[in-house]
Amino acid sequence: MIKLDDICFAYDSTPVLKHFSTEIADGEFVVIKGDNGCGKSTLLNIINALEFAEIGTYTFDGTVIDKKAMKNEQFAKAFHQKIGYVFQNTDAQLFCSSVYDEIAFAPRQMQLDEAEIAKRVDDMLKLTGTEHLKERAPFHLSMGEKKKVAVASVLTMNPQVLILDEPMNFLDKKSREWLVEFLNQMHSVGKTIIIVSHTDDFDKMADRIIEL
Repeated sequence: MIKLDDICFAYDSTPVLKHFSTEIADGEFVVIKGDNGCGKSTLLNIINALEFAEIGTYTFDGTVIDKKAMKNEQFAKAFHQKIGYVFQNTDAQLFCSSVYDEIAFAPRQMQLDEAEIAKRVDDMLKLTGTEHLKERAPFHLSMGEKKKVAVASVLTMNPQVLILDEPMNFLDKKSREWLVEFLNQMHSVGKTIIIVSHTDDFDKMADRIIEL
């Protein structure tokens, strides 16, 4: 379970999150909405421990997640295996020379053996329908293809939670339809899904919509 209690955060003394509290249950599908600058992406960064609340407490599966906890390298590594984060700008997330290496990057960082890595990559290529792209360079792909590769790359570690920031940006109709169906499939097998979106594509699928 994710629990955010009285979270406050500011950039250069400008508040973006003010005493925000919520709980997200295991397996829940949550969509976060709100005006530009209201703190949606900041909230995702806090959940992923990329930023830390100035006031308030964030707990994940009963453990407080703060700067002190994340200084423990072993704990931080285990924590980040539990959360898969697809950035709003997928170009900032894809940096390897091939799709195969991109999807293999996280398992290699975790020092899994190459046989296990190959199996995980092949599974994710099949799951996302990107087998034909595995030798391609990510920066040559379409936006829809890049999104699929980004999703595959975070799923190789089988995270409990899948987080996506404005995933529909720059996607064509076919890619949008694929992503809706894919996330519905992930939800059906018990993944916790947290999405920031200004569109209504996921509203009917969501267990809850949070307005910031």
